[in-house]
Order: sequence, then structure tokens, then C-alpha cells
Amino acid sequence: MSELKHNIRKRTSASVKVIFLIIAILISRIGYWQFVRGDKLQTEAIEQQTMDSIVSSKRGIIYDRNGKILAQSVSVHTVTASPAEVCKSKKARKTAETLADILGMDADELEKKITKKSSYEIIQRKVDNKKAKKIRKAELAGIYLVEDSKRTYPYGSLASHVIGFVGTDNQGLAGTEMVYDKYLKGMPGRMISAKSASGTEMPYKYEKYINPENGSNLVLTIDEVIQHF
Repeated sequence: MSELKHNIRKRTSASVKVIFLIIAILISRIGYWQFVRGDKLQTEAIEQQTMDSIVSSKRGIIYDRNGKILAQSVSVHTVTASPAEVCKSKKARKTAETLADILGMDADELEKKITKKSSYEIIQRKVDNKKAKKIRKAELAGIYLVEDSKRTYPYGSLASHVIGFVGTDNQGLAGTEMVYDKYLKGMPGRMISAKSASGTEMPYKYEKYINPENGSNLVLTIDEVIQHF
């Protein structure tokens, strides 16, 4: 009888040790996910639950010594797509053909792009207001217009070696545009909105717009008239 009790005590003790071991493992795993990988997992969750698009800022104006504009930015648009929303509408082909006609692109290539397994696709940058108006009027599901800007030089190639030029992302690549880029470029804004598990936008659930800050203007010492001659 005493031997039976002894065996029961041994088994109970072993069971308690196993239970405590399991609890300790669970606590350590929870601690690992919470404190070691918590920040990373939280970031990934936010990325999966939100759509984040950049709103370009306008570069500052470059003037000559007399206030004549040598370089300025005009408003244009970037056409983007949410493939999940396009597929959900079941009008991918029609959407591709409409966009192709407005933007002068290949309809087959566009259809492939707007039905890709991704949450965000850039269709075309630097789209003028006339084309943007046609796209708005077409009311295409899953197709969006994001504010952008395009650099123009009213005097063409005048003093181009001094003024320089910018790239497709409005970053200064040469001349004054590059040297003073950090002052001219400003700070881009953002449009953050909630999205569903399928990647489609959920209007009125969550939306935050962060205004872009336009760049500073710059006055050069050169004279447009003298430079012209």
C-alpha cells in the first residue's frame, strides 16, 4: 500500500513538473513574440491593414535676379491602381481599354498590370489635367489619381547648365536643382486609409491625409536678359 502511494506521489510530482515546464515554455514564447518580435509584427500588421500613398510636394520656384521665373512646378497626376478592387469589379478588360485609350498605352499590358497579385500599382506618372479629367469622368473601379507635380522651364534651355534638371521623382540631378535640392524639394505628404483583407479600400472606416510642405523658392544672381544674349 505504501509503495502504491509512493508511486502515485512520484507520478503526481512528475505531472506537476511537466505542467510547470509547459507553462514556462508558453510564457517564454509569449515573451519572445511580445518583446523581441512585437514591434516588427505590429509594423507588419499595420502595413497589411492600411493603404499608404505618397502625395508629392511642389518644388520651390527658381527666379533670376529680377524675379523672372526660370524653373517652376505645375500640377499633374499619377494614375494608380488597386488590383484587388479592379478584379472585384469584374470589369478589368473594359478598365484596361478605357485607360489605354486615354493614356496611349497598350490595353493587354495594362490588363496584366491592373490584375496583378499586389495591393498597389503605378500605371503612369506626370499625367496632365486634361487626361486626369477624362479618367475621373470614366469612374473606373480601383483606379485612383494621386496629386503630383512636373518641373517646367519657361525659357527652355536658357542657362540649363546652371539651373540643371530633375528626375521623374522630382529630385534634383544636376546644377542648382541638385545643389539646393534639400531646400527646393519640400516635404511630401501621405494619404493613409484602411483596407480589407482582400486589399480593397474601406471608405469612411479610417482615412488620414498629411499635407505636403512645398519647397522654398530660390533667387539666383543671373540676369535672364544678359544670359539670353
